[in-house]
Amino acid sequence: AAAIADVVARAVAAIRDDGANLVVLSDRAFDRDAATRSSDRLYVPPLLAVGAVHHALIEAGLRLDASLVVETGQCWSTHHLACLVGYGASAVH
Repeated sequence: AAAIADVVARAVAAIRDDGANLVVLSDRAFDRDAATRSSDRLYVPPLLAVGAVHHALIEAGLRLDASLVVETGQCWSTHHLACLVGYGASAVH
């Protein structure tokens, strides 16, 4: 839950405080850093991350201020793509 809260807090702050109009949720660094990863870093599935950020932005009144782009290696089928879009992603890479 703490990892999800961190992702949500960073996204909300980027939009509210920094004026970002595009938020990229990516699991690329997690894969790249696998060899040096410590046990305190947790993988957050992209569907869970985009859904949590989407709803947090709605609650904060910021959802229409930014697009959510998901960059993931976990989207293997059209079903995965449809779920990500359905949970709030504006685009998937």
